[in-house]
Amino acid sequence: MAYKNQHYIPRVYLKNFQNPEIGKLVVYDKKKKETSYCPIKDIFAKEDYFTLHGTEETLRYYGKKVDNKYNNKHCMEYKLHLMESEVGCILKKLKKVKNLDLISQEEVEIIIDWAARIFVITTFINNKIILKLLSCKRIGVLIDHYDQILPFFRNRTWTLELIERQETLFSSDRPIILCDDKSLSKKAGLNNGIIYFSLSPKILLRGTPNKKSRPLIYKNPLILLNEIIFQVNCQTYIKSDNLIIIQEKKDIKEFLNLFLKPSEK
Repeated sequence: MAYKNQHYIPRVYLKNFQNPEIGKLVVYDKKKKETSYCPIKDIFAKEDYFTLHGTEETLRYYGKKVDNKYNNKHCMEYKLHLMESEVGCILKKLKKVKNLDLISQEEVEIIIDWAARIFVITTFINNKIILKLLSCKRIGVLIDHYDQILPFFRNRTWTLELIERQETLFSSDRPIILCDDKSLSKKAGLNNGIIYFSLSPKILLRGTPNKKSRPLIYKNPLILLNEIIFQVNCQTYIKSDNLIIIQEKKDIKEFLNLFLKPSEK
């Protein structure tokens, strides 16, 4: 059987952080304290993670026997691919025009739903219990969690913010960040935490809780302050499992000089 490398962090997202000069990601390894260049095809992927294998698994997942063509078109990766095609067009538009007024509320809602999927998948990607499950059960667990978490993503006030400074946003192996709201006494949770999602080194999506049934979208063209950029990058670094995505090597050097204690450098 031919195995397929399937990305759990979408390629259409990773391309936004690709170094334009070398055509690769610049990745910092926290454990090794090393920076390297990595092709997108070789990172944040697992073999056949979203694929159902054979008649037995498709029978358990769909409740009936289906042929390979049907299986391929209804596997989770195929559904993610359809969503990513829409998201890719939206991100490309944002990156090109750098004008948030050209992005509709419906388009932002597509990105929010997509972010919820990435949050679930990256949260459980290395869970040892889930990894041992048959593909059909594993995909079922991911879909169940997505259905439960999606309302917490939708019931938020979302702002899209552009950076027109030299500084850049980082991403990581956990690109959706859940942080404490300092205005609340409670610790971060899906109910009361702030969600940060760096769509690119220059575009930040930020979600704060509200009690509406539909996302409230504010497109804020104001330049992000250096302090906010640094705070988001700090949370990206802290909450990552290990790998940080940056656009240039100098970015992580400058950040670590400010973030780490002298004894940790």
